[in-house]
Amino acid sequence: MAESIGQRVTRLREAKKFSITQLAKLGQFSRQTQEQNEKDLRLPSVKILNAWSRVLKVSTDYILHGDAAHSVAPAAHSVAPAAHSVAPAAHSVDAIASLRGLAASMCEDASKQEWIALIELWATGFEARNRRSK
Repeated sequence: MAESIGQRVTRLREAKKFSITQLAKLGQFSRQTQEQNEKDLRLPSVKILNAWSRVLKVSTDYILHGDAAHSVAPAAHSVAPAAHSVAPAAHSVDAIASLRGLAASMCEDASKQEWIALIELWATGFEARNRRSK
């Protein structure tokens, strides 16, 4: 059986000899959030994935997939903040539809289910933020 994201993060955290509280403080999120992520009760946000990558010194790809080929320093995957800027609201519906279409086309590959769930989580949060800003 494949290792889950929570199991992988727990293993990495323990290898670095961090407690749950220490990793949460270093990542600047709550202990409860860390516990829920390690128990696979919630999907990690992009912010949390980036914090884990930085603190645990592994790539976000490694956290999500566990492949040794993805186990590189986080700097190799760093992206300027501008690359993450969100399209104007007029384009948001198209962007969400595109992401959901991409996720649906990836469904045949079970190893990509975590990415699909993460895209869906992002799209749902994005929709909620757009509704509040109108």
